Amino acid sequence: MLLITRKGISISELSLKCGFNSNSAFTRGFKKFYSVSPTEFRRLSPGKFSKISKEESKIGQDDLIFEKYICNINNHLNWIKMNANVKIEEIKELTFASITHIGVNGMENTFERLMSWARPKGLMEGSNAKMGRVFHDSFKTTAPEKVRMSVCLLTESSFEAKGEINKTTIEKGKHIVGHFEITPNDFEKSWSSLFVWMNDKGYEKAGGNPFEIYHNDFREHPENKFIVDMYIPIK
Repeated sequence: MLLITRKGISISELSLKCGFNSNSAFTRGFKKFYSVSPTEFRRLSPGKFSKISKEESKIGQDDLIFEKYICNINNHLNWIKMNANVKIEEIKELTFASITHIGVNGMENTFERLMSWARPKGLMEGSNAKMGRVFHDSFKTTAPEKVRMSVCLLTESSFEAKGEINKTTIEKGKHIVGHFEITPNDFEKSWSSLFVWMNDKGYEKAGGNPFEIYHNDFREHPENKFIVDMYIPIK
């Protein structure tokens, strides 16, 4: 979508924004998936794209590549429309007590360790205490088992960062905030859709880390759903 909508940005710059180490690596990966180079993809209109023959396409998808890509974008935008309330919000600086967690497995144990540390200190008390996650890597460019996250407790109380307990700070600034009520299986699609919404509206991600804040214990929800806010820092 960036190739189509942000024609003023060079392909080299886009490759770096998307997490590739070089323009050549991006071009190889893109051509392997779409059968044309990023330059050709950007140049072609939907009409011209439909004329690519099966002989020209290594994967034999002649008139479906562009249409499927646009359909995928529309599916994400429709997901946001049906499942989220999105707004732009200027947030204050936030301080989390956190434990570093790597990979998607075993996260429940990390949350339990953090809560076991926080409860005796009274840090779980009050409506302002919220659990959450901060993402230090992108699932688009990092294998799921290697993604670095901070399992967090948002608190306004002071605490000592000691042992595995860290202090994680989110700087004040403008954020896209998507409010969702979703099942655990819907997180990946919700995040992907929120980033598609960001690009569709012309916003550009800032250098900070995306994060989540939970407003309930999903185990107590009648449909086992999370009530969660997802934050993307923007310029």
